[in-house]
Amino acid sequence: MALFAERWCDHAPGMRLGAGLLMVLLLTGVVIFFTHNPGNRPAAVPLKAQWKKVMLLRGPAGEVSSHLAKPFSALDFDGVKSRLLSWEPSGKRGELILEADWLAIPSLFNQLAERNQAVRAFSILPGVPRLTLRLQLEAIDDD
Repeated sequence: MALFAERWCDHAPGMRLGAGLLMVLLLTGVVIFFTHNPGNRPAAVPLKAQWKKVMLLRGPAGEVSSHLAKPFSALDFDGVKSRLLSWEPSGKRGELILEADWLAIPSLFNQLAERNQAVRAFSILPGVPRLTLRLQLEAIDDD
């Protein structure tokens, strides 16, 4: 520790002042970075209003009823946007493996929700020429 103090004192007074000011500025920047709340920015207000509108469109959670849901069949996912590679059912659960383009993947999740299927786990693996999508599904009970 004494070596550090000796080296510090060996520097010119202007150099010490400059280094001290630089450390204060860096410390101030770190404090501002970690205490800054982006939700208080004026630009975030329109985004919050849009988010509230979207949340109103969702409706209450768990509103899907079985009489409105389409029946599930793994063959429904064998088409132009995706190709069925494997379906291994196990009671109310199952593993669905599809080959699909990147842009078709979000619509697959919507189709599964329309058929009362919950996705418990999924993985996307690179494939040639499409992606391989592995889904762990479980039927949603309305009981």
